[in-house]
Order: sequence, then structure tokens, then C-alpha cells
Amino acid sequence: MEDPHLTADYRVTHTRADSHNVLGRLPGKQRPTEAIMYAAHWDAYGLGPADASGDKVRHGAVDDAIGLAGKHQAWNAALAVAALHASGMAMSYESVHYGLKNVSWPGRFEIFQHQGSQVILDGAHNPQGAAALAETWREKFPNQKASIVFSAVAAKDISGILESIAPLGSRLFLCPVDTPRALSAEEIAASLPENAVPHELFPDFNQAFQAANAHSGPILVAGSLFLVGEARAMLVGGEFQSSAQ
Repeated sequence: MEDPHLTADYRVTHTRADSHNVLGRLPGKQRPTEAIMYAAHWDAYGLGPADASGDKVRHGAVDDAIGLAGKHQAWNAALAVAALHASGMAMSYESVHYGLKNVSWPGRFEIFQHQGSQVILDGAHNPQGAAALAETWREKFPNQKASIVFSAVAAKDISGILESIAPLGSRLFLCPVDTPRALSAEEIAASLPENAVPHELFPDFNQAFQAANAHSGPILVAGSLFLVGEARAMLVGGEFQSSAQ
């Protein structure tokens, strides 16, 4: 049964490359009201407070209401819920709350425990994804540096990616991925920022990861979904299949 509180009429619009606004009528209001994207209409679902006037939804408890790390994922979730509601799909509070709380996304700030270390996998492979990863890292691991296992494929903005990711590390472990579009560790190193932390070069992921695991602190594997796939197969005891792409 559709929740009777879900009466808002939504329009979703882009405002900038990294931001969205959700425009809608909150219950009892007759005009569109601008909402903070990642808290948009959460009050209707019981997930966050709205201010007394209803003119703007405040940043509520959305981070606690979604199973994915990072404020950008809360924005994404708000957009998805708004779009589904705008489509006319009947949604109950229980189903929305359960779905958001239990959602998982392999390879997106996914955290594993491995041989006494925390290993974080994130497939950020463009500057925007790398910036979101960096923001989430500083939120979840404040004042901690990672041993970073990094790789990338050709035709990517590697300098732009490393500009955000490299400062998160105490040391970088560079390697190629198992795909025809792979770049060598030497080619990747050429894109490092001038003030980057020390780095080491390896012929494959396994050797790079073993070297990173010899250091204390968390390990971050990032820069390529191919790399994250190989790391995840190792961590879950699965079989990695190299890509022909």
C-alpha cells in the first residue's frame, strides 16, 4: 500500500556538474520548494527532519539510513527515490527504508578485513569518482593514510584521478591491470603529482598488494574496476577472469 504521506510532485533538474536539486511540493505546500539533494523529502519516509515552515528540508539522518558510504551515495539515493516516486510507482515507507538500509554495491568503498588489515576497494576511475572517494575516505578514515594499490587503463585522465587519490596515501604501489588496455606501472608513475608520496612499481596486482600488506594501516585499492575485480576475487576466494576489453 502506498504511504499516504508521499504526495509530493517532483521535478528533478541538474544545476551543476556535481550537484542536483530536487524540486517538489512538500505535503501541504502549493509551490515547488528547493530541497537539499541528499535529504530530499526524507521526512516523508521518516528518515530525516523537515523544518517547521516546510520551505526547505534540512540535512537529516540520511547517512544513517543508507547502506552505502559517502554523501554522494546519499544524493544518488535521494535522486533514485524521487525519480521512482515521480514515475507513479507505489512505495511504502517500509520498502524504501529496507532497500536503502540494506543496499550494497561491490567495489564502491567496500571494506574487507584481510590478515588483520582493513582493505577498501573503490573503482573510482575518473576525476569525479576520485574526488568522491577522497571525500568519503576523509570522512570514514580521518587523519589516516593508506597504502594505496593503484592502476588505470589507457584513455583515462590519470593525472586528474591521482590528484585526488594520491594525497590519501602514505605510499603508492603501482601496477598494470590484466586487460589489453592496461598501462604499465612506469606509464602510470609518469602521471603522479610532483609532490606525491613515495611509490613503488610492480608487474602485477598480486605483488603490489603483498608489498602494500607488509605495511601497517589500511590498504586502499583504487583507480580501475579491473583492478578492483581482481582484488575482490582474491579477498572473497573467488576466481578472477582477465578481461578481453
